[in-house]
Amino acid sequence: MNCDLQVEQISTRLVGKTIAFCVTGSIAAIETPKIVRQLRRHGATVFCYMTEAATQFITPLPLEWASGNPVHIHMSGLAEHICTEDMVIVAPCTANTINKVTAGICDNIVTLKVKSALGMRKKVLIAPAMHESLAKNEFSPAIEVVKGRVSEGKIKLAKNETIVDHVIRACTENTDNRCIKILVTGGPTFAPMDDVRGIINIFRGRFGIEIAKELWFHGYSVTLLLGTFGRLPNVPSYLNVIPFSTYEEYKEKAVEQAVHHLIGVYTAAVADYAPKKVDGKIASQGNLTLELENTEKVIGIIRERFPQHILVSAKVIDGHIATLGDIMRDRLEKGHQAVIGNTLTMTKEGTVVFGHHVPEKTFSDGSASDGWKDLKKMSRKDFLEAFVKWIDTQKTKALAEMTDFIR
Repeated sequence: MNCDLQVEQISTRLVGKTIAFCVTGSIAAIETPKIVRQLRRHGATVFCYMTEAATQFITPLPLEWASGNPVHIHMSGLAEHICTEDMVIVAPCTANTINKVTAGICDNIVTLKVKSALGMRKKVLIAPAMHESLAKNEFSPAIEVVKGRVSEGKIKLAKNETIVDHVIRACTENTDNRCIKILVTGGPTFAPMDDVRGIINIFRGRFGIEIAKELWFHGYSVTLLLGTFGRLPNVPSYLNVIPFSTYEEYKEKAVEQAVHHLIGVYTAAVADYAPKKVDGKIASQGNLTLELENTEKVIGIIRERFPQHILVSAKVIDGHIATLGDIMRDRLEKGHQAVIGNTLTMTKEGTVVFGHHVPEKTFSDGSASDGWKDLKKMSRKDFLEAFVKWIDTQKTKALAEMTDFIR
């Protein structure tokens, strides 16, 4: 391939996947070359299809450059309208195209491509872009809608990264996972000292968001309990977010949500200490000494109240990795199914330590052992891959136990 057409690969999530990228007649079509390039950066091979109306907003040349493949506008004897790709995404998708697909009308290469994909039970995503008054459509349950924001009376095309994330999920997810509810917590817990001031740590929940996204990619039903004090982090719109500000709010909501989720991943930076709160505002005069009190360990409350809840905790220390390992093993012995560990140095490196329980093993002499995997240091990317595989095993084990109970 011509070097000018090549892209820098940022992940392997879509390696080996072929995507039919269909463009219809909307001004939002001008964004499509960027989306196509981003899909290729994740490893996808992209083939582009356009309606005649789409060519009034963007010519085929930018899409040919972005995809590195010829762009198809008309049907030919080579039957390009038959879906040989792994999935189809229509972005932007107009009201005209949605209504045609719903009615089964196949009068252009895009509607034919969608019809062919549905007939083969392949994934079809649409990202609408139209006036809000045109958006009252009934969609086929086989089609997933990538929702954009409503502004100026119009449904805007979803953000480029949101569309790419939905494509990744469509190519990655196990639909059986949608019934498995996972709680992920992240972000800081504010501890007030008076009505206007307090103490807070530097963490903002980015790691929790990464974990929530990875689980969502694989089809899990994820709730993100996120500390948002001071500012709302850049959270994808497709994640179900429950915000909190203070330590007390976090404790209440974490305990409340734990009972409704099979698995909890507790990465929030919870305050270990809180000042005695004073009503009103402490006067700004001279030096101030704060008396700090230990806070209750929220994961301890959850472990005690919900023994069947699969609990994954996180620990960050300013110290040696050997000390971190001792703390993680102690938590595993106390009933945490898995522990994610960091030192401040490792946080800067982008690495983590992961340890978890392994299933009970029965030896030839009849004795049994229930231990844990050796703690392993790895990059965040490798951790996310290993973590999802571990979650899959927990899901399988839990479903098997539920089936035995029903029998």
